[in-house]
Amino acid sequence: MTLNEDEIIAGFRNTVRQNIRKAEKLGMVADFDQDLKSFISFYNIFAKSKGIYPIPESLINELKSNFKICWVRYEGEILYAGLSFYDERLGIAYDYLAGSRRLDERFDRTTVGLAGKLMKKEEILEFKKMGMSKYDFGGYAWETSDKSLMGINEYKLSFGGSVVKLANFKSIPYFFLTKMASLLDRRY
Repeated sequence: MTLNEDEIIAGFRNTVRQNIRKAEKLGMVADFDQDLKSFISFYNIFAKSKGIYPIPESLINELKSNFKICWVRYEGEILYAGLSFYDERLGIAYDYLAGSRRLDERFDRTTVGLAGKLMKKEEILEFKKMGMSKYDFGGYAWETSDKSLMGINEYKLSFGGSVVKLANFKSIPYFFLTKMASLLDRRY
């Protein structure tokens, strides 16, 4: 991220910038901490409603210090939370997990969506301030026809980044085991 903050934000799609401004006008605020216990609790409620794997409590003991949690609050309620890792040596921050209240009927999905855009902006800028040169959104579903994956791809690209193709370093047995596991368990 050799660009300054204004240049980074200018690279976001116009609709993303508009959504961020709406979130800020509504009074949404973002802050950072390392409260894994609270994040896991928040995320696991989201995971249950979405039918995906929860995070085990044992993760708390496995993580050390190279992570940040971003919380977006609106009117005293947490609408979105994201967990990112960073590697100071490589200068890269990695988007890891996020949970939201979008599946909770008590919250307006559009408002929660605004919180998600604000969270991503704040994460990118926070890691820039920390000296990270890259923010990695994670995988990209190359040439997919799956509408859900296409939407995720579009979301990631809407923040002005680019797709970087990497070699697949998985062994052949690992590839087959993960493929079999994905066929057996449809939560992912």
